[in-house]
Amino acid sequence: MTIKFDNTDRRHVVEILEKELGSRLLRVGRRHIYLKSEAGDRYVVLGGTDDWHGIPDDVMDDVEQNYPQSNLVVAVKNRSSLKIYWGEISPLLKFLGDLDRPGNNKYTFHVDERHTHLSIREARDVTLEFLKEVPHSETDRTQSKIKAETEKLIDGLTLEEKQALLRDLKDDDI
Repeated sequence: MTIKFDNTDRRHVVEILEKELGSRLLRVGRRHIYLKSEAGDRYVVLGGTDDWHGIPDDVMDDVEQNYPQSNLVVAVKNRSSLKIYWGEISPLLKFLGDLDRPGNNKYTFHVDERHTHLSIREARDVTLEFLKEVPHSETDRTQSKIKAETEKLIDGLTLEEKQALLRDLKDDDI
């Protein structure tokens, strides 16, 4: 079975980042990979199981033109954990001409994991620091999915329905 990095994994990485930063991260536009903190700092959050990654043109254009001090986060997934690396994206902006352009409106590049950092093969001077490794098994993924579905259901409730739910939960011995 091939393991892939999906939005469940990305949500888990974002939750870890929020804890590290002490700030909630909100989506910028329609892209799940492009986020901003409550202070306005920008984050491009990528992930995968192999060494290839891509950033869509619209995200890279916004970062380059308006937010060059944004942060790049890359999560590397294996069967039982996620390794998270991060750093400023500005050094990568100097190498845009060296990144692959496969014709699908993305800047693509390859990464190499080292002991204390992640390097970008097409831009050897660009490295991301190791932030942390977190457990992320199939059980963790299932719990993340359940949490996301529950949050979506609760967000869809009216204020009165939320208050009634809280009363019911308080009255039950759960």
